[in-house]
Amino acid sequence: MIDELELRRAARLLENFCASRNAAPGGRSLACRREGACLYLTEAGGPDLLRLRLAPEGWQLHWLRAGGDWQPWPHLPAHTDLQGIADELDQAPLHVHW
Repeated sequence: MIDELELRRAARLLENFCASRNAAPGGRSLACRREGACLYLTEAGGPDLLRLRLAPEGWQLHWLRAGGDWQPWPHLPAHTDLQGIADELDQAPLHVHW
């Protein structure tokens, strides 16, 4: 069963993340969309960049490889703390995804 409240919290967190990146000078046009128990960070008119998946053991963060496969975010186990996910996104090496 999908925890709607938890998904809404995560969507709000990801939307705020996108808004802060979009407001930065030269920022990309990032957006958040939901599909089932997953939230996706996308670039407007472009491919999905990240997937945030609510699994029974907690939140899982994945990035999309060039071949189309989802790869777990390096060095990040399943998180139950959404702020931990947000902090990890802020600290992404060189912000290669955005």
